[in-house]
Amino acid sequence: MIDFHTHHPERNPQGISLFCHTDLLKDLPSFVLEKKSPFCAGLHPWFLPSSWEEGLRRLEKWRSHPQFLGLGECGLDRVRGPEFSLQLEFLERQIHWAKEESIPFVVLHSVRSIPECFGVIKKVNFPGKVIFHDYIANAEQTNQLLNHPQVYFSLGRALEGRGKLLKEFDLIDKALFEKRLFVETDDCEIPISERYHQLSQLLGRTTAQLSQDITSRFEQLTH
Repeated sequence: MIDFHTHHPERNPQGISLFCHTDLLKDLPSFVLEKKSPFCAGLHPWFLPSSWEEGLRRLEKWRSHPQFLGLGECGLDRVRGPEFSLQLEFLERQIHWAKEESIPFVVLHSVRSIPECFGVIKKVNFPGKVIFHDYIANAEQTNQLLNHPQVYFSLGRALEGRGKLLKEFDLIDKALFEKRLFVETDDCEIPISERYHQLSQLLGRTTAQLSQDITSRFEQLTH
């Protein structure tokens, strides 16, 4: 089973975990190095460096690593982090960098800022895929994002009933939504198998079917 976004890849030893590397001054965890697990690296809106130049140096260091797959997590947060205008500047610069470096996808952290996050993607005209991690939103926002083929969704806490996603699920274009899904554990202790079980109950499909579909989607995303 693929855990699309996690800070604890060692909790999924039999599967594939996409490790989220946010403290770019530190080395990768030993588990990631030993297993040669894939990872993303990005300037998290909570932990922005003192300058964009410093941030760029950190990103470029990890860009050349053979296990590096994509940019992330980066994004916007209206609840925590520095001034929102500063977060916007750093996000836009990261997306520009990803476009220039031909990074295939970006993993977005978005708290009460989905329109602004995707607004940056459109402003920069980023050509790759965009994945909203720990996606929590209402049906209206979801259907708007589904109009853009480059947008994908990684579900975590929303599968536990948080937010409006489950309450308004009947209002979503489910056939299309299902084709854009990943699942994740993020920083939670819950096993990824439980996330697959929750998603299987939501969609009325077996975990084996979902695992096959998500694995295929992940391979398409990363190749």
